[in-house]
Amino acid sequence: MDARAKRIRHIIFVAHLWVCIPFLAMWFMVPSTHDKIPVDAFRNIQTFLVAVIVYLGFRSWMAFRNPPKFEWEYVFPPIDVAVISIFIWLGNQDPLSNIGLLYLFPLAQAAGTLKVKWSIGVAAMVLVGAALATHGLTSEDPFNTAFRYFFIFVVASLFTQLALASAKLREQMSLDRDRKHMAMEIHDGVQAHLMTLSKQLELAEMIAVQNPERAKSIASEGRETARLAADELRFLVKRMRGQTLQGGFIPALQNFVHNVTSRHELTGTIDVAGQEKILPVEVEHTAFRIAQEALTNVVRHARATEVTVTLSYQPAELKLTIRDNGIGFDPAIQSEGLDGMKSRAQRLGGDLSIQSEPGQGACLLCRLPYDVPAGAQARE
Repeated sequence: MDARAKRIRHIIFVAHLWVCIPFLAMWFMVPSTHDKIPVDAFRNIQTFLVAVIVYLGFRSWMAFRNPPKFEWEYVFPPIDVAVISIFIWLGNQDPLSNIGLLYLFPLAQAAGTLKVKWSIGVAAMVLVGAALATHGLTSEDPFNTAFRYFFIFVVASLFTQLALASAKLREQMSLDRDRKHMAMEIHDGVQAHLMTLSKQLELAEMIAVQNPERAKSIASEGRETARLAADELRFLVKRMRGQTLQGGFIPALQNFVHNVTSRHELTGTIDVAGQEKILPVEVEHTAFRIAQEALTNVVRHARATEVTVTLSYQPAELKLTIRDNGIGFDPAIQSEGLDGMKSRAQRLGGDLSIQSEPGQGACLLCRLPYDVPAGAQARE
Protein backbone atom coordinates (compact mmCIF):
# COMPACT_ATOMS: atom_id res chain seq x y z
CA MET A 1 0.00 0.00 0.00
CA ASP A 2 1.39 3.44 -0.90
CA ALA A 3 1.96 6.08 1.78
CA ARG A 4 -0.96 8.26 0.69
CA ALA A 5 -3.49 5.42 0.91
CA LYS A 6 -2.09 4.34 4.28
CA ARG A 7 -2.42 7.88 5.62
CA ILE A 8 -5.99 8.23 4.39
CA ARG A 9 -6.99 4.90 5.98
CA HIS A 10 -5.58 5.92 9.34
CA ILE A 11 -7.23 9.36 9.24
CA ILE A 12 -10.61 7.81 8.42
CA PHE A 13 -10.24 5.35 11.29
CA VAL A 14 -9.24 8.02 13.82
CA ALA A 15 -12.18 10.19 12.72
CA HIS A 16 -14.56 7.34 13.61
CA LEU A 17 -12.92 7.04 17.03
CA TRP A 18 -13.45 10.74 17.69
CA VAL A 19 -17.15 10.37 16.86
CA CYS A 20 -17.49 7.94 19.80
CA ILE A 21 -16.11 10.34 22.42
CA PRO A 22 -19.26 12.51 22.91
CA PHE A 23 -21.47 9.43 23.11
CA LEU A 24 -19.06 7.77 25.53
CA ALA A 25 -19.16 10.82 27.78
CA MET A 26 -22.96 10.98 27.63
CA TRP A 27 -23.24 7.25 28.33
CA PHE A 28 -21.56 7.72 31.71
CA MET A 29 -23.88 10.61 32.52
CA VAL A 30 -27.07 8.61 31.90
CA PRO A 31 -28.71 7.94 35.32
CA SER A 32 -29.08 4.19 34.63
CA THR A 33 -25.32 4.02 34.19
CA HIS A 34 -24.21 6.73 36.60
CA ASP A 35 -26.17 5.28 39.54
CA LYS A 36 -24.43 1.90 39.23
CA ILE A 37 -20.92 3.37 39.46
CA PRO A 38 -19.39 4.35 42.82
CA VAL A 39 -18.40 8.00 43.24
CA ASP A 40 -14.65 7.24 43.38
CA ALA A 41 -14.89 5.04 40.27
CA PHE A 42 -16.82 7.75 38.45
CA ARG A 43 -14.07 10.30 39.17
CA ASN A 44 -11.48 7.82 37.93
CA ILE A 45 -13.48 7.37 34.74
CA GLN A 46 -13.59 11.11 34.17
CA THR A 47 -9.81 11.33 34.60
CA PHE A 48 -9.27 8.36 32.32
CA LEU A 49 -11.54 9.89 29.67
CA VAL A 50 -9.22 12.90 29.57
CA ALA A 51 -6.27 10.54 29.08
CA VAL A 52 -8.13 8.84 26.23
CA ILE A 53 -8.71 12.19 24.53
CA VAL A 54 -4.96 12.89 24.79
CA TYR A 55 -4.29 9.43 23.31
CA LEU A 56 -6.63 10.13 20.39
CA GLY A 57 -4.91 13.47 19.87
CA PHE A 58 -1.58 11.63 19.62
CA ARG A 59 -3.09 9.14 17.17
CA SER A 60 -4.46 11.97 15.06
CA TRP A 61 -1.02 13.57 14.95
CA MET A 62 0.53 10.24 13.95
CA ALA A 63 -2.11 9.73 11.26
CA PHE A 64 -1.38 13.10 9.61
CA ARG A 65 2.38 12.75 10.07
CA ASN A 66 2.30 9.17 8.70
CA PRO A 67 5.82 7.90 9.48
CA PRO A 68 6.98 5.76 6.52
CA LYS A 69 7.69 2.54 8.44
CA PHE A 70 5.01 2.85 11.12
CA GLU A 71 2.50 -0.03 10.87
CA TRP A 72 -0.43 1.37 12.84
CA GLU A 73 -2.66 -1.69 12.28
CA TYR A 74 -0.20 -3.71 14.36
CA VAL A 75 0.71 -1.12 16.99
CA PHE A 76 -2.64 0.33 18.06
CA PRO A 77 -5.05 -2.66 18.35
CA PRO A 78 -3.45 -4.00 21.58
CA ILE A 79 -3.47 -0.46 23.02
CA ASP A 80 -7.11 0.00 22.09
CA VAL A 81 -8.05 -3.33 23.66
CA ALA A 82 -6.32 -2.25 26.88
CA VAL A 83 -8.06 1.15 26.87
CA ILE A 84 -11.51 -0.39 26.40
CA SER A 85 -10.85 -3.01 29.06
CA ILE A 86 -9.82 -0.32 31.56
CA PHE A 87 -13.04 1.57 30.83
CA ILE A 88 -15.09 -1.55 31.61
CA TRP A 89 -13.05 -2.23 34.74
CA LEU A 90 -13.47 1.34 36.01
CA GLY A 91 -17.20 1.17 35.25
CA ASN A 92 -19.65 -1.50 36.35
CA GLN A 93 -17.37 -4.41 35.31
CA ASP A 94 -20.28 -6.00 33.46
CA PRO A 95 -19.26 -8.29 30.54
CA LEU A 96 -22.50 -7.24 28.80
CA SER A 97 -21.65 -3.53 29.10
CA ASN A 98 -22.27 -1.51 25.96
CA ILE A 99 -18.67 -0.32 26.22
CA GLY A 100 -17.72 -3.81 25.05
CA LEU A 101 -19.05 -2.92 21.60
CA LEU A 102 -15.97 -0.71 21.20
CA TYR A 103 -13.92 -3.89 20.90
CA LEU A 104 -15.07 -3.94 17.28
CA PHE A 105 -12.65 -1.08 16.57
CA PRO A 106 -9.41 -2.98 17.20
CA LEU A 107 -10.91 -5.94 15.32
CA ALA A 108 -11.55 -3.70 12.31
CA GLN A 109 -7.97 -2.40 12.48
CA ALA A 110 -6.59 -5.94 12.55
CA ALA A 111 -8.77 -6.95 9.60
CA GLY A 112 -7.17 -4.14 7.59
CA THR A 113 -3.88 -6.05 7.60
CA LEU A 114 -5.56 -8.93 5.69
CA LYS A 115 -3.89 -11.32 8.16
CA VAL A 116 -6.33 -13.86 9.59
CA LYS A 117 -3.90 -14.93 12.31
CA TRP A 118 -3.45 -11.35 13.49
CA SER A 119 -7.20 -10.79 13.54
CA ILE A 120 -7.76 -13.91 15.60
CA GLY A 121 -4.88 -12.83 17.85
CA VAL A 122 -6.53 -9.45 18.47
CA ALA A 123 -9.80 -11.28 19.19
CA ALA A 124 -7.93 -13.35 21.79
CA MET A 125 -6.59 -10.11 23.30
CA VAL A 126 -10.19 -8.88 23.52
CA LEU A 127 -11.23 -12.04 25.36
CA VAL A 128 -8.33 -11.78 27.82
CA GLY A 129 -8.88 -8.04 28.35
CA ALA A 130 -12.60 -8.49 28.93
CA ALA A 131 -11.99 -11.39 31.34
CA LEU A 132 -9.52 -9.32 33.39
CA ALA A 133 -11.90 -6.34 33.44
CA THR A 134 -14.97 -8.37 34.54
CA HIS A 135 -13.52 -10.93 36.97
CA GLY A 136 -13.46 -13.79 34.50
CA LEU A 137 -16.57 -12.76 32.51
CA THR A 138 -18.81 -13.60 35.46
CA SER A 139 -22.34 -12.51 34.71
CA GLU A 140 -25.95 -13.03 35.75
CA ASP A 141 -26.63 -14.01 32.14
CA PRO A 142 -23.83 -16.46 31.18
CA PHE A 143 -25.43 -17.55 27.88
CA ASN A 144 -25.59 -14.01 26.47
CA THR A 145 -22.07 -13.36 27.75
CA ALA A 146 -20.77 -16.48 25.98
CA PHE A 147 -22.62 -15.53 22.79
CA ARG A 148 -21.26 -11.96 22.80
CA TYR A 149 -17.60 -13.03 22.99
CA PHE A 150 -18.07 -15.94 20.59
CA PHE A 151 -19.57 -13.37 18.25
CA ILE A 152 -16.36 -11.30 18.59
CA PHE A 153 -14.27 -14.15 17.18
CA VAL A 154 -16.75 -14.68 14.34
CA VAL A 155 -16.69 -10.98 13.43
CA ALA A 156 -12.87 -10.93 13.53
CA SER A 157 -12.76 -13.74 10.98
CA LEU A 158 -15.55 -12.24 8.87
CA PHE A 159 -13.96 -8.79 8.71
CA THR A 160 -10.67 -10.25 7.53
CA GLN A 161 -12.14 -12.68 5.01
CA LEU A 162 -14.27 -9.95 3.44
CA ALA A 163 -11.26 -7.62 3.31
CA LEU A 164 -9.20 -10.39 1.67
CA ALA A 165 -11.90 -11.06 -0.90
CA SER A 166 -12.24 -7.35 -1.69
CA ALA A 167 -8.47 -6.96 -2.03
CA LYS A 168 -8.23 -9.92 -4.42
CA LEU A 169 -11.11 -8.60 -6.52
CA ARG A 170 -9.54 -5.15 -6.68
CA GLU A 171 -6.17 -6.67 -7.62
CA GLN A 172 -7.78 -8.65 -10.43
CA MET A 173 -9.63 -5.60 -11.73
CA SER A 174 -6.40 -3.59 -11.61
CA LEU A 175 -4.54 -6.34 -13.46
CA ASP A 176 -7.19 -6.50 -16.19
CA ARG A 177 -7.13 -2.72 -16.52
CA ASP A 178 -3.34 -2.65 -16.73
CA ARG A 179 -3.32 -5.35 -19.40
CA LYS A 180 -5.80 -3.40 -21.49
CA HIS A 181 -3.88 -0.15 -21.10
CA MET A 182 -0.56 -1.86 -21.82
CA ALA A 183 -1.95 -3.32 -25.03
CA MET A 184 -3.24 0.13 -26.06
CA GLU A 185 0.10 1.72 -25.27
CA ILE A 186 2.10 -0.86 -27.20
CA HIS A 187 -0.26 -0.41 -30.15
CA ASP A 188 -0.24 3.40 -30.09
CA GLY A 189 3.39 3.88 -29.07
CA VAL A 190 5.92 1.13 -29.70
CA GLN A 191 4.12 -0.41 -32.67
CA ALA A 192 3.65 3.00 -34.29
CA HIS A 193 7.36 3.77 -33.87
CA LEU A 194 8.34 0.41 -35.35
CA MET A 195 6.05 0.88 -38.34
CA THR A 196 7.56 4.32 -38.92
CA LEU A 197 11.04 2.84 -38.63
CA SER A 198 10.18 0.14 -41.14
CA LYS A 199 8.99 2.72 -43.68
CA GLN A 200 12.07 4.88 -43.09
CA LEU A 201 14.42 1.95 -43.67
CA GLU A 202 12.48 0.90 -46.76
CA LEU A 203 12.67 4.41 -48.18
CA ALA A 204 16.39 4.71 -47.38
CA GLU A 205 17.02 1.42 -49.18
CA MET A 206 15.09 2.56 -52.26
CA ILE A 207 17.01 5.83 -52.70
CA ALA A 208 20.40 4.73 -51.38
CA VAL A 209 21.97 4.57 -54.86
CA GLN A 210 20.35 7.62 -56.46
CA ASN A 211 20.48 9.94 -53.44
CA PRO A 212 22.92 8.69 -50.77
CA GLU A 213 22.82 11.93 -48.78
CA ARG A 214 19.04 11.79 -48.46
CA ALA A 215 19.25 8.09 -47.58
CA LYS A 216 21.76 8.93 -44.86
CA SER A 217 19.41 11.58 -43.45
CA ILE A 218 16.49 9.15 -43.44
CA ALA A 219 18.64 6.52 -41.71
CA SER A 220 19.49 9.10 -39.05
CA GLU A 221 15.79 9.77 -38.56
CA GLY A 222 15.25 6.03 -38.30
CA ARG A 223 17.85 5.79 -35.58
CA GLU A 224 15.96 8.41 -33.57
CA THR A 225 12.69 6.56 -34.14
CA ALA A 226 14.33 3.39 -32.79
CA ARG A 227 15.48 5.30 -29.72
CA LEU A 228 11.98 6.62 -29.14
CA ALA A 229 10.66 3.06 -29.34
CA ALA A 230 13.32 2.00 -26.81
CA ASP A 231 12.25 4.84 -24.49
CA GLU A 232 8.65 3.69 -24.77
CA LEU A 233 9.62 0.11 -23.94
CA ARG A 234 11.73 1.25 -20.99
CA PHE A 235 8.77 3.19 -19.60
CA LEU A 236 6.42 0.23 -20.04
CA VAL A 237 8.86 -2.12 -18.30
CA LYS A 238 9.09 0.24 -15.34
CA ARG A 239 5.31 0.47 -15.28
CA MET A 240 5.01 -3.33 -15.20
CA ARG A 241 7.46 -3.59 -12.30
CA GLY A 242 5.41 -1.33 -10.06
CA GLN A 243 2.67 1.26 -10.06
CA THR A 244 4.94 4.16 -9.18
CA LEU A 245 7.85 5.28 -11.36
CA GLN A 246 11.02 3.66 -10.07
CA GLY A 247 13.27 6.12 -8.30
CA GLY A 248 10.49 8.67 -8.03
CA PHE A 249 8.58 10.90 -10.43
CA ILE A 250 11.03 13.81 -10.60
CA PRO A 251 14.20 11.67 -11.03
CA ALA A 252 12.45 9.63 -13.75
CA LEU A 253 11.45 12.80 -15.59
CA GLN A 254 14.93 14.29 -15.18
CA ASN A 255 16.47 11.14 -16.63
CA PHE A 256 14.12 11.19 -19.62
CA VAL A 257 14.74 14.89 -20.36
CA HIS A 258 18.50 14.37 -20.12
CA ASN A 259 18.44 11.38 -22.48
CA VAL A 260 16.32 13.15 -25.11
CA THR A 261 18.08 16.53 -25.05
CA SER A 262 21.61 15.10 -24.98
CA ARG A 263 20.94 13.14 -28.18
CA HIS A 264 19.82 16.25 -30.07
CA GLU A 265 22.21 18.92 -28.81
CA LEU A 266 19.41 20.57 -26.89
CA THR A 267 19.86 22.44 -23.63
CA GLY A 268 17.27 20.90 -21.32
CA THR A 269 16.49 22.01 -17.78
CA ILE A 270 13.93 21.03 -15.15
CA ASP A 271 12.69 23.48 -12.53
CA VAL A 272 10.61 22.46 -9.52
CA ALA A 273 8.51 25.02 -7.65
CA GLY A 274 6.53 24.56 -4.44
CA GLN A 275 6.62 21.79 -1.85
CA GLU A 276 6.94 18.41 -3.53
CA LYS A 277 3.94 16.15 -2.82
CA ILE A 278 3.24 12.45 -3.12
CA LEU A 279 1.22 12.25 -6.31
CA PRO A 280 -1.60 9.82 -7.02
CA VAL A 281 -0.46 7.15 -9.46
CA GLU A 282 -2.81 8.41 -12.17
CA VAL A 283 -1.50 11.98 -11.93
CA GLU A 284 2.12 10.84 -11.88
CA HIS A 285 1.86 8.74 -15.00
CA THR A 286 -0.31 11.19 -16.93
CA ALA A 287 2.14 14.03 -16.28
CA PHE A 288 5.06 11.83 -17.29
CA ARG A 289 3.38 10.67 -20.51
CA ILE A 290 2.40 14.23 -21.49
CA ALA A 291 5.99 15.35 -20.91
CA GLN A 292 7.21 12.48 -23.11
CA GLU A 293 4.88 13.36 -25.96
CA ALA A 294 5.59 17.09 -25.71
CA LEU A 295 9.38 16.62 -25.76
CA THR A 296 9.09 14.20 -28.67
CA ASN A 297 7.18 16.89 -30.61
CA VAL A 298 9.86 19.46 -29.73
CA VAL A 299 12.59 17.17 -31.05
CA ARG A 300 10.72 16.32 -34.25
CA HIS A 301 9.25 19.67 -35.23
CA ALA A 302 10.42 22.67 -33.17
CA ARG A 303 14.06 23.01 -34.33
CA ALA A 304 14.71 24.35 -30.85
CA THR A 305 18.02 24.76 -29.02
CA GLU A 306 16.56 25.10 -25.53
CA VAL A 307 13.67 23.47 -23.70
CA THR A 308 12.59 24.02 -20.10
CA VAL A 309 10.32 21.75 -18.10
CA THR A 310 8.75 23.27 -14.99
CA LEU A 311 6.84 21.38 -12.31
CA SER A 312 4.85 23.59 -9.95
CA TYR A 313 3.21 21.96 -6.92
CA GLN A 314 0.14 24.09 -6.25
CA PRO A 315 -2.16 23.58 -3.21
CA ALA A 316 -4.73 21.59 -5.23
CA GLU A 317 -3.06 20.75 -8.53
CA LEU A 318 0.17 20.01 -10.35
CA LYS A 319 1.18 22.45 -13.09
CA LEU A 320 3.44 21.11 -15.84
CA THR A 321 4.95 23.69 -18.19
CA ILE A 322 7.15 22.84 -21.20
CA ARG A 323 8.64 25.82 -23.05
CA ASP A 324 10.94 25.80 -26.10
CA ASN A 325 12.62 28.48 -28.25
CA GLY A 326 11.84 26.78 -31.55
CA ILE A 327 10.21 27.95 -34.74
CA GLY A 328 6.72 27.85 -33.24
CA PHE A 329 3.47 27.09 -35.05
CA ASP A 330 -0.20 27.96 -35.22
CA PRO A 331 -2.03 25.68 -32.72
CA ALA A 332 -5.31 26.22 -34.58
CA ILE A 333 -3.83 24.68 -37.73
CA GLN A 334 -1.27 22.16 -36.48
CA SER A 335 -2.80 19.92 -33.83
CA GLU A 336 -0.72 16.77 -34.40
CA GLY A 337 -0.29 15.04 -31.06
CA LEU A 338 -2.10 17.78 -29.13
CA ASP A 339 -5.51 16.10 -29.00
CA GLY A 340 -4.03 12.99 -27.39
CA MET A 341 -2.34 15.01 -24.66
CA LYS A 342 -5.50 17.04 -24.02
CA SER A 343 -7.48 13.82 -23.74
CA ARG A 344 -5.06 12.46 -21.14
CA ALA A 345 -5.37 15.59 -19.01
CA GLN A 346 -9.14 15.86 -19.30
CA ARG A 347 -9.58 12.22 -18.31
CA LEU A 348 -8.29 13.14 -14.84
CA GLY A 349 -10.30 16.36 -14.59
CA GLY A 350 -7.43 18.56 -15.75
CA ASP A 351 -6.79 20.71 -18.80
CA LEU A 352 -4.02 21.37 -21.29
CA SER A 353 -3.34 24.43 -23.45
CA ILE A 354 -0.58 25.51 -25.83
CA GLN A 355 0.51 29.03 -26.68
CA SER A 356 2.61 29.46 -29.80
CA GLU A 357 3.14 31.66 -32.82
CA PRO A 358 5.34 31.11 -35.86
CA GLY A 359 8.87 32.16 -34.96
CA GLN A 360 8.05 32.60 -31.27
CA GLY A 361 8.58 29.14 -29.81
CA ALA A 362 5.88 27.28 -27.91
CA CYS A 363 4.66 26.89 -24.34
CA LEU A 364 2.57 23.95 -23.16
CA LEU A 365 0.68 24.27 -19.86
CA CYS A 366 -0.98 21.25 -18.26
CA ARG A 367 -2.94 21.32 -14.99
CA LEU A 368 -3.73 18.07 -13.17
CA PRO A 369 -5.73 18.07 -9.90
CA TYR A 370 -4.45 15.94 -7.03
CA ASP A 371 -7.97 14.67 -6.31
CA VAL A 372 -8.70 12.43 -9.25
CA PRO A 373 -12.44 12.10 -10.02
CA ALA A 374 -13.98 8.81 -8.98
CA GLY A 375 -13.62 6.23 -11.73
CA ALA A 376 -11.03 8.27 -13.64
CA GLN A 377 -8.02 6.34 -14.85
CA ALA A 378 -4.87 7.40 -16.56
CA ARG A 379 -4.31 6.07 -20.02
CA GLU A 380 -0.93 4.42 -19.82
